Amino acid sequence: MPLNVLDYVKQCCIDIIESPQPSIAKTVSSVIAAIVRRGQVHNWTQVILLLIEKLNAQQPTIILHMASDTIAMICEDAACELDQEINGIRPLQHLIPKLIEFYANPDPILRVQAINATSQFVLLKPASFVMQLDHILAALYRRASDTDPRVRQELGRILAVILEAFPEKLEPYLYPTIEYMIKATTDQDQEILLGACDFWVQYAQSEYYHQELIAYLPRLVECLLKLMVYSDTDLLDIGHGDADNRLGNAATTTCINKLKMLEDQSIRPRFYRPKNQSDHPNTTAAAAAAEAANRHDLSDLEEDTDSSSSGGEHEENEEISSNSSNSSNSSNSDNDNDSDISDDEDQDSDEDFDDDEFYSEDSLRKCSAAALDALSVSFGDEIAPIILNRLFNETLVSENWLVRESGILALGAAAEGGIQVISHHLHRLVPFLLTCMEDQKPLVRSISCWAVSRFSNWLADQYDTNEEGRNQFFEPVLFGLLKRLLDPNRRVQESACTAFIILGESASVRLVPYIYPILTQTNSAFALYRRKNRLILYDALGTLADTVGSKLNQPQFIYLLMPPLISKWNELSDKDTDLFPLLECLSNITAALGPGFIQYVEPVLSRCVKLISSTLQEQILADQYPDEMIPPNVEFLIAALDLLSGIVQGLGPAIEPLIAQTNPPLLALLQQCIHDPVSEVLQSTFALIGDIAVASFKLLLPFLHDIIVELIQILRNGDYLMSISVYNNALWAIGEIVMRWGSGTQPYAPGLIDVFLPLLIHPQAPASIHENAMIALGRLGLACPQFVAPYLRSFVKPWLEKSLSVREGEEKDSAFRGLCVVIKFNAQDAQEELYLLLVAISTLRTPSTALLQELNDIVRGYRSITTNDEWNYITSQLNPNDFKSITDMLAGI
Repeated sequence: MPLNVLDYVKQCCIDIIESPQPSIAKTVSSVIAAIVRRGQVHNWTQVILLLIEKLNAQQPTIILHMASDTIAMICEDAACELDQEINGIRPLQHLIPKLIEFYANPDPILRVQAINATSQFVLLKPASFVMQLDHILAALYRRASDTDPRVRQELGRILAVILEAFPEKLEPYLYPTIEYMIKATTDQDQEILLGACDFWVQYAQSEYYHQELIAYLPRLVECLLKLMVYSDTDLLDIGHGDADNRLGNAATTTCINKLKMLEDQSIRPRFYRPKNQSDHPNTTAAAAAAEAANRHDLSDLEEDTDSSSSGGEHEENEEISSNSSNSSNSSNSDNDNDSDISDDEDQDSDEDFDDDEFYSEDSLRKCSAAALDALSVSFGDEIAPIILNRLFNETLVSENWLVRESGILALGAAAEGGIQVISHHLHRLVPFLLTCMEDQKPLVRSISCWAVSRFSNWLADQYDTNEEGRNQFFEPVLFGLLKRLLDPNRRVQESACTAFIILGESASVRLVPYIYPILTQTNSAFALYRRKNRLILYDALGTLADTVGSKLNQPQFIYLLMPPLISKWNELSDKDTDLFPLLECLSNITAALGPGFIQYVEPVLSRCVKLISSTLQEQILADQYPDEMIPPNVEFLIAALDLLSGIVQGLGPAIEPLIAQTNPPLLALLQQCIHDPVSEVLQSTFALIGDIAVASFKLLLPFLHDIIVELIQILRNGDYLMSISVYNNALWAIGEIVMRWGSGTQPYAPGLIDVFLPLLIHPQAPASIHENAMIALGRLGLACPQFVAPYLRSFVKPWLEKSLSVREGEEKDSAFRGLCVVIKFNAQDAQEELYLLLVAISTLRTPSTALLQELNDIVRGYRSITTNDEWNYITSQLNPNDFKSITDMLAGI
């Protein structure tokens, strides 16, 4: 907008503030707020000061409302700018007293806007606000008895954020605050109730005032439990009707009967130790536990919590966050026939509806459960007995199925924080939940599946404890969930499938003896499920493959597992986004099946290559003709790369002739992918390159120059703007390449050292970067020790320190051998760190024969050049057990 036009608009706005017209006042307020937001406060201080001046009770009502409305919008959009000094004036210093004054205005709209405007500054903590906070609090608490629900809504919200930002300031008002918020938790207004639940979540997460709330917990629990009951309105929103409206599919009954037979015939499982966290080739072993990084800005080099590489961990689909419904106050309705969820055959909306918007909305049911969950985590043993007392004596024994259902939700909500207390009662609660999983009400069956999954770790422990624990708890829950996979109600199917995923992640290899009945049910589920639940079923099968690994590679299992997946694979078009979860599922399955996937590999491999090629071509056209071409969905490219990684991992060297025959050539496509600007594409590309290096290195040889040069360039990027997993996968891929290229790496060694060293010693880099750099540098030392040796003094200490946290395996073993070879070239530069070297050696539990020989040479070499006094001093610093482990380890060499 030309400046002269903008100045004209500004002047018109100021004129209207002086003499507003009701028909346009609201519009002009929005215009003023937009100009301030886009142009910043310091460019139009005049209007801010004018509006503050108009916040005067003597002004006409229309001016007051316009000024208040505009100020509220400006505070929401530009709060951080209002405390800046402009021409010697801080607007906020003048605004806060006006807002405080308006808390008591007779007009409730003005009271609401004043409190809302104030709340915008709480988390920002500007100086002018902090100076007035005591006055603000005193004025706010005078509104505790306000009769207008809108004012009470705002009061609850601002108290929650003050508790978060200034908890110490609430101390003089603490007990009145607790009483006020408990009363708010029984209000009739839904927004007030939602705000109260948010307050209790914030209170639970605060480090302040723990003891002060304990005496109020019985009342608070009672209030929250009442909010968890579905209301009649909720049930209408979900859909009501008769009981289940059974699907006319004879396969359902047949499969459930077959499951009963399988359950009866199931061989009792052996005892299995809990599965260690699986090594993924895209990170080092130790990094697998701490790592992260699908999306992360490395500019501040801090860890994130996303999943790494090709496929993350499954998040719990908890009722608290995603298995709830909109609700208001509890209902005592017992009209079972009219207040139940139905599953009509003509209810097809989920075929074209990805996200369940109903679950995503705020609801009293969800928020109260979240509050109970947070309080249980914070108060643990103090609140769990209170919750259980209510559940055992009232909620779970109620004649009203809606109340019983809410009690099951509460039990699951309290599971994480209250497990120490609840575990003593699970011997009777789990059978109760199993009974509820057979209830005639789908909502009860659904919530029971979710609730029992919240105790998955306890169930896994029962499996390990004794045969009775397996027979009475683990197996009944597993088979109960499998039965519910074929429930005629789609909501129950979803809950059971998600619960099975959670149980599977906890059970890990304990599922091996049950693979056949599991696959029998999932095979039948494919014929029963519609689109939404079928996507969850892919997740369940991917989890199963990830947990049982190569045990899945049996002909009878493959017969049940693969046909429905391949059928859906053939049915979906290359543009169907349902390919994403299927590709991810197949990625886990191919890695687990290994050679068992060979009969399916050619068409899958060809289609993946086709997806990669077409996406790259479409992107080129979109770059050339941005006005005419729509960019392709890059997720197709990423998912195809990840599936290829799974295939290469699973088939190993057998993949070589298949990749060599791809058309267009896969390696040529990867040569394009390594230049892609999208982090996720690079992340998956580098993972696949590393996998190919492991499986069939010679396929890479014609392309290695471009690959290594680009990898060095990525790692040299000083801005670190890409995902952490890009750097981790690049480091890992280089490590796999140099291990196999050997002396061929020499021309690139200086460049590699140049990028490895900064990443190894960067003080703010996440542990995974340090560890991957340590592995890559060690392996480079094995390939080109003469190039690495001159730098030994600069990296030996951080290298040894990082090695202490890396889990043992082939990667660490080869890296350690590389360090030993480098030390042989330049022993004097590592002699100062002999103590740390011995500490690192003492942590090795299963070194290879080759590494043992190298370690023996190094230790004996240093012993020969060290005086007795020096040697005795160094070894005396070691823990006696550590020194003994070194001598025992090397004794047989």
